[in-house]
Amino acid sequence: MIIAADRKGSRLLIAVYQPRQRAADAAAAIAPDVRLEPVEDYVMISCSVAPGTVIPPAAQWTDGTPAMLRDAMLAAIEGWHPAARALVAGVDLDSVFVIPFGFLEPAPPWEPSRVTLVGDAAHAMLPTLGLGANLALRDAASLLDQLSAAARGEVGLVPAIGAYEQQMRDDVYPFMRMTMDHDRQFGGGALKGRDQHDDAPAG
Repeated sequence: MIIAADRKGSRLLIAVYQPRQRAADAAAAIAPDVRLEPVEDYVMISCSVAPGTVIPPAAQWTDGTPAMLRDAMLAAIEGWHPAARALVAGVDLDSVFVIPFGFLEPAPPWEPSRVTLVGDAAHAMLPTLGLGANLALRDAASLLDQLSAAARGEVGLVPAIGAYEQQMRDDVYPFMRMTMDHDRQFGGGALKGRDQHDDAPAG
């Protein structure tokens, strides 16, 4: 995936699907009983929309919504290289969808108990750094270590869970804060003072 960004905060993600071996051929070689639908080569893009663009919920889309979003994407990359704009202008309108981003603010410490949280339940974050699944696995491994220590009688159960939770906060919260600053990361650091939650990428 290629990411292009300007210093106003607009960004365009470009990914090409052009496999070295067709999926059907790969399946025939390793799983002859599997039948896959053919997929032609394609280019996937995800692009910012112009600030102030109102994106309706999916259930409220009309036949004109995809074209409106394409035009909002073109407005976001006004003045970019013609090749980049051509990718957006030529998007298949039937394939347009919106990716809503949701995240949690880092929570202050809570009183540990026999119930705890791991992964997105504890620290759902923006996908900017691609760390969500890795950090969830890290949580699971850390919690297992603490529960194993409790099972061996080395520490009480609730203190063990509390130790896991504090370690999770120490390790994960810095990444949460980094992803919350995603527009500035993509935009080259020039977005100070701008509301960073107005422009959701469309694809």
